[in-house]
Amino acid sequence: MDKFLKNWNGKTIEDCGCYTSEEWKSFARAFKNAIKRECEKLGYSIVGKDSFSSKNHYFISGFISKDGQTYYISYDYDRYNPVSLLKQSWAGPILWRRTADEKDYRGENNHFTIATELFFQIESDYERRTAA
Repeated sequence: MDKFLKNWNGKTIEDCGCYTSEEWKSFARAFKNAIKRECEKLGYSIVGKDSFSSKNHYFISGFISKDGQTYYISYDYDRYNPVSLLKQSWAGPILWRRTADEKDYRGENNHFTIATELFFQIESDYERRTAA
């Protein structure tokens, strides 16, 4: 996650109007790879055919799972502003929630966090859930 943040946090991504820019596609690939690396460290895997795809118009989302417990993660890029993955606000920058499976886009309660806290919070939720 550190390398991803160093390369992208604070950078303004080119906007190409009605279609996604090559720079956005590059960001989306890097985001997915950062998620994948963090998943591998903690025993999660990316699930769902289109999880963390660059085809969405300036937002990226997907599902991760561990031992049957699935989580939805979403980042919505605020175009015309620098990427902000470390500045907490009332809504983000990153949303996550527990879900029933990789088709459950509604899930349970929304949680908002910064990139460096994302997997700490998900893993804490997983441990509470499995300990009960």
